[in-house]
Amino acid sequence: MPSPAPSTSCPACDSMNVRSFSFVEGVIHVCDQCQLQWADRQASAIEGDTDITGAHSRYMDPDSIRADSYEPYVTFFATLRRLLGERPLRILDVGCGNGVFMAEAARRGHDVRGIELDERHRAVIAAELLPKVSFKAAEDALPEMDGSFDVIVFWDSFEHIDAPFALLDFVAPRLAAGGLVFARVNNVWDIFNLLTRLTLSLAPSTLGPRLLKTCFNLPQHAWNFSRIGMRKMLEQRGWRVVHDRVTETPASRLFTQPIKKAILRLAYLANLLIGGGKIGEYYFSRSE
Repeated sequence: MPSPAPSTSCPACDSMNVRSFSFVEGVIHVCDQCQLQWADRQASAIEGDTDITGAHSRYMDPDSIRADSYEPYVTFFATLRRLLGERPLRILDVGCGNGVFMAEAARRGHDVRGIELDERHRAVIAAELLPKVSFKAAEDALPEMDGSFDVIVFWDSFEHIDAPFALLDFVAPRLAAGGLVFARVNNVWDIFNLLTRLTLSLAPSTLGPRLLKTCFNLPQHAWNFSRIGMRKMLEQRGWRVVHDRVTETPASRLFTQPIKKAILRLAYLANLLIGGGKIGEYYFSRSE
């Protein structure tokens, strides 16, 4: 059972209507006004998170994705063409992981570079891309990178960063005039989060917190974003959202078992009916 946690204000809407739940791995805060969720994680829990198993392992497996037809990638590059035109772009991938996105961007003719803190990915990133990946923190890596970037992407990495908006402040000068930042993040408006929210109301000291921890994915994640919370925090730092959408991760990337994939697809259908999705995608630029 979680122990009580001190109250705090929401970093998006400043509401004090926030519930906090303490776990061994850290504290999850839930704003009941804008629905933003964020965590104060224990450093020991983050450092000890080295065993990647289950659906997470499948998600990280380069063989679980065919990049040239992967719907999130196809939609992303189509959106870039609509917003920035048909031209080669200079792209920075922050938290590039196994380099699958980098490889697809390069295949499409873009000049792509990456930053990745986890040295374990060095063994799986394509050899031709390794010279373009810096295994350092952004503060140390970016001075080594020449020129500006037309696009900076946080592909499934933004919610893993304790202070992602401070990092945005840091990378902003590296963005070319008229450039875009893309962030693909967890979204609270989906059937799993709604069921968790209901359970928190019905069983706030037992089952509710346990479901919250699982749905939030503590300690791997530091944030679970609401649409209004994400927009407010971007606007507070001088960013303007030019396009956003809710979407899903293809079931085949998460599970191989037919039953689990069928259950997930039913959940995705429920999300469609409520106008939600487990993933939010945001394209934003500096406000003029």
